[in-house]
Amino acid sequence: EAPAVPASGSLAVDGAALHLDLAAPTLAGQAFEALKASAPRMRSFGPDQLARANEDLVYITRFVAAALLAEDPGVFLEFLDWRAALLVARAIPVAALVAELSALAPLLEAVDPRAGALVAAGLRRLA
Repeated sequence: EAPAVPASGSLAVDGAALHLDLAAPTLAGQAFEALKASAPRMRSFGPDQLARANEDLVYITRFVAAALLAEDPGVFLEFLDWRAALLVARAIPVAALVAELSALAPLLEAVDPRAGALVAAGLRRLA
């Protein structure tokens, strides 16, 4: 049986989730600056490493937004599982991901408390 298709105009879109997605580069940049200030180790990073760290923050923010849009926390939590496994495979401590989430948490919480709750759930999952 074919899936039900919503009637035209009846699909509600989560404005806060869309805002998170659109603001991901800005929010990531703010979190990146906070992360650099709190993690002296980052001062030794080269330009490519710094760019990747910032890009990771954008991805995290966009996966939070996707989970909110899909109304499925698993979208974000499964991404975190994958990301943690990737870091371990590259001999990077999962603490790096925890630091990224911690830097993003207050910024995402300010946009939407549900985003903050998702990040908190992710931090508990990684603990």
